[in-house]
Amino acid sequence: MSWNGCRIAGGALLCAVVLSIVSAPAAAQETTGTISGSVTDQTGAVLPGATVMVRHVQTGRTTEVVSNESGRYNAAFLQPGTYELTFSLPGFQPVVLKGVELHVNDRLDINQKMGVSQVSETVEVSAASQFVQPSPSVQSLLGPEQVQELPLNNRNFVQLATLVPGVSSDLGDEVGIGLTSTISISINGGRRNAVNWLVDGVSNVDVGSNVTLLATPTLESIQENPEIRDNPADLKYNNFGYTIGGPVPIMKDRFFFFFSEEWRRINRSTSVTVNVPQPAWLTDPTNANHVAPALRDPNAVRLLQAWPTPNASVAGVPRFINTNPNINNTRQEVLRLDYDVSDRHRLTGRYTHDLSETREIGGLFFGIVVPNVGATDTKVPGNVAAMELKSTLGQSLNEFKYQLSGNRITTIDPPDNRNRRAEYGLTIPELFPENNNARIPTMVVSGLSTFGANQGFNIEYWNHTLTDNVTLPRGNHTFKAGAMAAFEQKNENANNETQGRFTFNAGGGLTAFQNFLTGNSAGTCAANCTYSESQNEIYNRLRFQRYEMFVQDTWHIRPNVT
Repeated sequence: MSWNGCRIAGGALLCAVVLSIVSAPAAAQETTGTISGSVTDQTGAVLPGATVMVRHVQTGRTTEVVSNESGRYNAAFLQPGTYELTFSLPGFQPVVLKGVELHVNDRLDINQKMGVSQVSETVEVSAASQFVQPSPSVQSLLGPEQVQELPLNNRNFVQLATLVPGVSSDLGDEVGIGLTSTISISINGGRRNAVNWLVDGVSNVDVGSNVTLLATPTLESIQENPEIRDNPADLKYNNFGYTIGGPVPIMKDRFFFFFSEEWRRINRSTSVTVNVPQPAWLTDPTNANHVAPALRDPNAVRLLQAWPTPNASVAGVPRFINTNPNINNTRQEVLRLDYDVSDRHRLTGRYTHDLSETREIGGLFFGIVVPNVGATDTKVPGNVAAMELKSTLGQSLNEFKYQLSGNRITTIDPPDNRNRRAEYGLTIPELFPENNNARIPTMVVSGLSTFGANQGFNIEYWNHTLTDNVTLPRGNHTFKAGAMAAFEQKNENANNETQGRFTFNAGGGLTAFQNFLTGNSAGTCAANCTYSESQNEIYNRLRFQRYEMFVQDTWHIRPNVT
């Protein structure tokens, strides 16, 4: 099976049957296309009762519609791809139109003349060019050829968006998955967090930042200046997977499936320089930072263990060079099912699951460089699902859809971390009782690298959306109406510093390190040395709903005027 392309529409990007990026609400719900038009004889007189058979070439699935009293026909909710149209009416010569390309959100107006004939010979016509769309919008299509043939660094579809006029970006060389799937693009000058990304019409954006994807579809499921270093860090990158799809044998013409599974294993070494206390500060009484052992605060002495011992010299100053792997492992599954329940009812289901497992050596959203204190292991499962029922009820067409999307972000400590008060034997009193993970306080000493650890994250987001659209042809009019109700919830902890934060600067005649090592026991540092502590961890439990509806009328005044 194959699905078509991506396009820019309404000032934003729509990425095909499987994937959409949109800022216009009306376009956001479109994951299919429509073929409609008039059937006339050679004199231009309308032909009611003409049968129009619309066949999807890739799958063989057919849709049959009949022209109304005004000669109009309307085939809606069509899966993008290549189509063959057959026009037939007793007493007229059948016409077969081949090679009709339909993309997501297309509105093709195909008018066909039929000649009177007493023979059954069929006229075949090749559709060499695209047909007129009665409802044009500013858009750019990224078709399956571009998706499949263009070289994409780390196989991420997002880079295709930068090929479209009006799109600017500061995307990294490697667009990530999970928490690293930050999509920094602007469409026609709009803000990057004003771009909406959809998969089969399902919202695929983490509303916490509005620039991170919940799930990153694989290329097979979508149809439609680096710094040079003399000694680059080690990188191990493995990307492997498989796809399988086609008709289900026992229901060959009615049931189709597609399944994709893909893994990434990325281990990238990064080197950082850590500013640490110099040995002479502790051993040389003549050094400007020296503090006599009798004046050293016991808790400060214990916290000295958090800084590693220097292992290198940078411009003659002892430093610690830390080389650790940043791990980013992902697994993705995509499942799509298309089932023709009957000639009037078609059921489509799709589920995309991502699992991102990363290690942040400086801690998630923390970024310290002191090793083995604030590092985090983070898991982010993302989910995007949709179930859609398309029904033909007489002349009317109905499309009902249930959509589900969400993710969860959780962090734990790697085994080598040391960041709990008991591990250092700390007896520093706290202002408030809440310090859920018994973390050591964050220590900020001017001139040295900061160390500490966050309390950890537990963030969860879910979006349940129901939509229903109905299309009703009546004479020269095609009426369409629809409604949507979305119910979203986000639970997120603020990661407040209930463990406390010390800040030491030079003051009171002492250096910043001396104020730290003495614990500011004399109190002479004044405002240059501070302590803060959050009383409680704040949890946001957000609930919000959206309700939308529309009504529209497409009036075909004449065959060539809409």
